[in-house]
Amino acid sequence: MTETQSRISSLKDRVGNAWRLIKIDEKKQRVIELQAEMGAPGFWNDQERAKKVGQEASDLEFEVEAWREIDERNQGYFRNG
Repeated sequence: MTETQSRISSLKDRVGNAWRLIKIDEKKQRVIELQAEMGAPGFWNDQERAKKVGQEASDLEFEVEAWREIDERNQGYFRNG
């Protein structure tokens, strides 16, 4: 294994560890739950609660997407490295 391949492999492992530590899979599941809640009849009747739930969903979606992009790039480097 070349030094570059070794570094790429190490990076892949570190991103995977961070993914688990930050609990991205759990956050993805929470987004699904929140989206279902937002689609429920009467959800928007309580505007204050709707705003909080919508903001939580938006924040989690942003974080999950950022980590998905990091993982995707990392996988691309690993395949091409």
